[in-house]
Amino acid sequence: MTTIELRFPANRYHGTGWGRHVNEGVPEWPPSPYRLLRAMYDVWKRKRPDLDEAEVRSLFTTLSETLPKFYLDKVVASHTRSYMSRNTTDHAEKTLIFDAFVALSPESCCSLEWDINLRDCEKQLLESLLSGLNYLGRSESWIKAQLGNRRGPILCKPVDGIPQESVIYLACPLEPAAYSGKRAWFDALAYSSNEVVKERLSGPPAMRSVPYELPVNAVATWLPVRPVPSNRLISAAIVELSGRVLPVATDSVRISERIRGRLMRIFERSGQTIPAIVHGKDAASRPLTDHSHLFIVPRSNARGRIDSVLLFSTNNGGFSHELTDAIANLHSVHWIESLRATLAWMGSHQDEGIRPRVKAATSMTPFITVRHWRKGRGSVTEFLQNELRRECSNHGLPEPAVITPTDRAGRLFSPIQFRRNREGDPVRPGYAFRLEFSEPVPVPFTLGYGCHFGLGQFDKLSR
Repeated sequence: MTTIELRFPANRYHGTGWGRHVNEGVPEWPPSPYRLLRAMYDVWKRKRPDLDEAEVRSLFTTLSETLPKFYLDKVVASHTRSYMSRNTTDHAEKTLIFDAFVALSPESCCSLEWDINLRDCEKQLLESLLSGLNYLGRSESWIKAQLGNRRGPILCKPVDGIPQESVIYLACPLEPAAYSGKRAWFDALAYSSNEVVKERLSGPPAMRSVPYELPVNAVATWLPVRPVPSNRLISAAIVELSGRVLPVATDSVRISERIRGRLMRIFERSGQTIPAIVHGKDAASRPLTDHSHLFIVPRSNARGRIDSVLLFSTNNGGFSHELTDAIANLHSVHWIESLRATLAWMGSHQDEGIRPRVKAATSMTPFITVRHWRKGRGSVTEFLQNELRRECSNHGLPEPAVITPTDRAGRLFSPIQFRRNREGDPVRPGYAFRLEFSEPVPVPFTLGYGCHFGLGQFDKLSR
């Protein structure tokens, strides 16, 4: 037996198989014998011209008359994408280029085994040619080649009868007895692509395409997620918004509805059931009343533009893995023009870095009562104050010590300027207040109608 070990110091092999276009993004694996033989031919011509041509020809003939088997370690197929200049006067004109490769672990190798026995002089000649190889395939595909022993648990062999595994086609050198080209067989190994095109050939004359059986698990296209045990409870996330024109704080309820809709679409497209924490309904499609579902709270900057959204739940179970994945996949929000959404943070809704505790909170969006004022419920002011106390109790907050009406929700807008209804609901009157508590409370918090969609938001005014 004659075995060649190929190792890849950069832990990558870059090569495009014959018949594939580089921008298909499909890497060649394992390396084709025809490519290896041509690489050794190049070593002989450029680095070891002192070697006897007759001996090199004899060695190549021996290696071409038998198809090798491969013994492989598992690899992962991947690629990079680069936008390259097209060398035109327009510097923004780019071409998308794929660079496909397989990634290997540092200890991995690829073994080619021929069922032949070489003489000692032929082994020395082969070792001399292999030692001159520094890359195989693309120039960044560094290689270390040497004679060795069979390694690797995965067998890739020529198809014999009915294939038991998936079939790939590898470029192999044509044996001299079957060659019928114009040049001598040995010289035909050096055919360039330009010469193949110029002579209108369907392929290199000294190459044949051979079907090989490759086990389906030999090349992975993704790495399984490693479970990382953690006691950290995820119950809040911040998504940052960016775009040419950010939405105004007065559209908070609409932005929250769009984000909820996007999350629901993400679950639907993945074939998953929309969890109650997102759609806010129980198994019988009744609205949840315990406020355990998701709060979607748009946050505005000093200019009154929404630049981030806080999503949190006071549910003791926190976010499920499916919900955290859905939030991470929330890449855009449709508005007047598409807004780019970027997950900036995940953690606990009790994190004081995100929801600090304060004793005074001011309306950032209008507070809208769930119930309507009627005679017998006191004055309108007393009714509103009682509604605020009731809402604080429903949300687990202490009773406000002081409730002061204000004419602004935030710094810039009055309550009447805000959208104060969800889609399909009637418009309701909105109010603004300053609440003072006897003990610190986490902000922001939301109260009243539409509290899960950013209405009734209270926060410290310093943002």
